Amino acid sequence: MDTPIQFNLQHIWSWSTFYPILAGSTVVTAAINVTWFVISSVLTWITRWLRLRTKSHDFVLGNTITRQKYEELSQDISGFYCLFVRYGSDNYLMKMASDEERYEGRLRLKLIPIEVKFNEKDQAVFTLTLTIHKSLGTQFKCFAQARSIERVPAVIERLKKCEHASMPRQSDSYHRDRIYFLLDQFVQIPTVDPAVTNNYIFPE
Repeated sequence: MDTPIQFNLQHIWSWSTFYPILAGSTVVTAAINVTWFVISSVLTWITRWLRLRTKSHDFVLGNTITRQKYEELSQDISGFYCLFVRYGSDNYLMKMASDEERYEGRLRLKLIPIEVKFNEKDQAVFTLTLTIHKSLGTQFKCFAQARSIERVPAVIERLKKCEHASMPRQSDSYHRDRIYFLLDQFVQIPTVDPAVTNNYIFPE
């Protein structure tokens, strides 16, 4: 005579049975969370990358700065640079930006070398290559790097004679050998610091 099979519900749901199921569910949940985090991060990075465009802008500091004048200028200046401040204007980021835009518009303060070449008229032409945010625009400021603190006044006087540069000013930071200036080729915008004005390129 066959022995009837008896189901013991308590045995089926014992800890030894339940633990592997729980552990397996935890692993699956963790794997799903990690996968979603990776996919979400990649999609966010791609979306942000698609909002950017790298573009080069040529400018002259002065129409009379020939190769010879530039060599004279180089006696006091070791090079020209651009300080990439942030994407967006301070006013927009403070008053109207979304959380995502505020993140993208965070302070960067990245240094970008400015190249110099000479055209057919032997004029010094500077090339500034910047990443432009397609919806926020880009805020920046150029500066000349003096060869020493002692040469800063001479550099300021030289920049004052350049008709396409304005407001040359020694840096207030610990980089006292930097002389910041504005380019008339680009828009000038105020910042959260009333004493500071930066150049700005509109969204492209």
